[in-house]
This record gives sequence, C-alpha cells and structure tokens, in this order.
Amino acid sequence: MKRLKQYSFWEYMRVLLVFIAGLAVSLLVFSYNVQVRTEQNVEELLDYNTDHQQSQLKFMLNTQFIYLSNIADYVAKEDSLMCEKNQELLSCMTQDTLFHAISIIDTDGNGVTNDGKEQKVADRDYFKRTMKSEEVLSDPLYSSLDGKRRVVLSVPIKKNGEIIGAVAGSFDMVKLSQILFEDVYQGKGYPMITTWEGKIIAVESDAIKCLQDENLFEIYQGKSGRNRERLESARQDFKFHRKNCIKVKYKKQAYYIAYESLGYNQWMLCYTVPVSVASEEYSFITVYEYRLLGAVIVGVLIMLLVLWKLNQKKQTDLINRAQMDSMTNILNKSSIQYQINDWLQHGEKEGIQALLMLDLDQFKNINDTYGHALGDEVIKAAAKVLKDTFRSSDIVGRAGGDEFMVLMKNVRWDKVIERQLQELCHKFV
Repeated sequence: MKRLKQYSFWEYMRVLLVFIAGLAVSLLVFSYNVQVRTEQNVEELLDYNTDHQQSQLKFMLNTQFIYLSNIADYVAKEDSLMCEKNQELLSCMTQDTLFHAISIIDTDGNGVTNDGKEQKVADRDYFKRTMKSEEVLSDPLYSSLDGKRRVVLSVPIKKNGEIIGAVAGSFDMVKLSQILFEDVYQGKGYPMITTWEGKIIAVESDAIKCLQDENLFEIYQGKSGRNRERLESARQDFKFHRKNCIKVKYKKQAYYIAYESLGYNQWMLCYTVPVSVASEEYSFITVYEYRLLGAVIVGVLIMLLVLWKLNQKKQTDLINRAQMDSMTNILNKSSIQYQINDWLQHGEKEGIQALLMLDLDQFKNINDTYGHALGDEVIKAAAKVLKDTFRSSDIVGRAGGDEFMVLMKNVRWDKVIERQLQELCHKFV
C-alpha cells in the first residue's frame, strides 16, 4: 500500500512537472520577445536621434557657409581685399561663431586672418577647389598658424561674376561634435565623425581613448566573431552611405553604434552609447519581468503545496477506505492479516502476543428472524464493543460475517488476557 501511495504521488508530480516546464518555456519566450522588442525600440530611437543630429549638424554647417558668403559679398565691394576696412571687419567676426579663425585669401593663395597673421594656402586642396567656385568643407588639416588640427570652410569671393579670392574659416571638429547629442542620454554617449572608410576625423570620449586617424572598425573589431560580422556589415553601409545601428562589444561592455551619412565629403556621423545606458529607459520592463517570474514561482510553489496536501489527504482517505470494513469502520480481513503478519515479523515484541478469534452466537437466527438490517446493526454494535474494550495499540478487525480477530500486543501476564475476555463477555451479555 505504501508503494501504491508513492507511485500515485509521483504520477501526479509528472503532470505538474510537465505543466511547470511548459510555463517556464512560455516565460522564456515572453522574456525573449520583450527583449527583442526593447532592442528594436532602442535602435529605432538611436536612428531617430542620429538622423535629427545629422540634420542639426548640416544646418549648422550651412549656416556657417551662409555666414562666410555674407562676408565674401561684403569684402568684394572694396577695391582691395586686404584693405584696412576689411581687416577691421574680420577682427570682430569670429565672436559668437564656431570659427577659431577667419581669413581673406587672394587668388595667389596669400591670406590674412582676423588677428592679422599672414598665411599661404596656395597648395591646399580646399583653396584650389574654392577657386573653381565651390563651397568647400576640407578634410582635417594641421594649421600653418598654430599646428593644431582643424577643418576649413571656404567660399569664393566674386565680383562681377569673377572669382577674386576666398573667405575661409577654420574650426575644431571635436568641439563641433561635442555640441551634438549633448541632450541625448544625459550626455553619456559620444559622437564621432569618420570617413566612409572608418577613419576617425573627430571624437571626444572618456570611454574609448583613441587618436585621430585611427580606424573605427579596427578599434571595435576585437576577437569576437559576431563583432567582425557586424562591423563588416557596417563597412558596406559606410561604403554606400547607408544609415543603420549595430551592437558591438568593447572591453567586456556592449555598445550601440548608430550611423548615417553626414552629407559632406562622404563623411559619416556616428553615435556610440553603452547598451546599458540606451536601455535604461526600458529597465522597468526587466524589473516587472522579475516580479512576474517571482510571483509565478511563488504561485507554483503554493499550488504544489496545496495540491500535495490535497493529494495526501485523498491518498490517506483511499488507503483508509481500502483498509477499513465499510460497515463497522474497523480493519477488514486483508488489512488485519497484513498488519498482524507485519507486527509478528517486524514489531518490537515484549511478553505475550495473543491472537483472539471471536464470533457471535446465534447470529444466523437474528438474521433469519429479524432480517439483515437488524443483523447489520448487531455487527456494528459488536465492532464498537471490541474497539472500546481493547487498547488502541491492539489490532482489531472483522474477518467476515460475524467473525472478528484481535491481536493483543505485548501482554505481560496471561491473566490480563483472561480478564479482558471476561470483560468482553460481560459487555455482550
């Protein structure tokens, strides 16, 4: 019976384990889908921010071109480009602008800056292109004045449709890039401007210490195969000036890199931010996921406990029903035989073990005269007398019909047995 009870319990547990496994898989799928959707939202937001900042940067550069063009129109009115009036104009033109220096350049490449310094730029590519009537944003150059790395915006000076010189303004692209994204993610990310080949033109970051002219793809490549695959995809995007957002690892930390074409010189505007920072806005989802998981686990444990209790009660009831005689509520024949044999083989015995076989005299006459209903009541009454007479430790059961069996355990003296039988006879009489 114990084996039957154990077997039934584990059969029940198998069903529960299948249910729990299904629930766990469902939670994992739910969590995975939430994570995927969160990453999609973050990447879409990064794309939007990068696009917005790219538009802002183009607007700023276009504004500077217009600023220089206005200067060019003004200085063209004078008879000499290098006249004192034009130089006085330049001396006050760099205030409240992005420019570090502004210069007027004649057709021979000789120029003078707003602070009166002379320069020769005839061999500079931006000057040659400007002389062909182009508005030019140069590649990063080392200044002939202070040796620092800057880019130059230049526009032609035209008079009566003829190019008579150029106005050029130099500024630090790093400082320009710092203006971008400063209101995004509390400034915890950083922008980069690169060539289409990944060569870094401007970057300002405490997280990644890299020098100008280093290659973005080489910095992030590392040893990860997934990094290399994603960066190779980004190379193709850079080559064809496509916008995208990728996730890479750098020094054990994950980063998002969002990028798109700047619209000048085949440059790319990139924005890099740690994944933890970009996803912080959605961190509450993870908190709720853990809370949900905890609630489910507690609920499952409570359910298991309740079901276990109910199962125990049900199993106990079933075992009791199987062991008990339905009429008298004492042990039936098979149960009393099992318990007596078990006691005789394994019980801790002391003194006398007395096995009593009892039956009711004239019981057949009662059944025949008064009917089976009254006979059943007599059997019930006899069983109650037996239960009340013998100890709870003794084994009392019905062998069948009007026959009963009693095993008196560990009786010290045989007189105790005689006295018990006399008391029993007295009760029946």
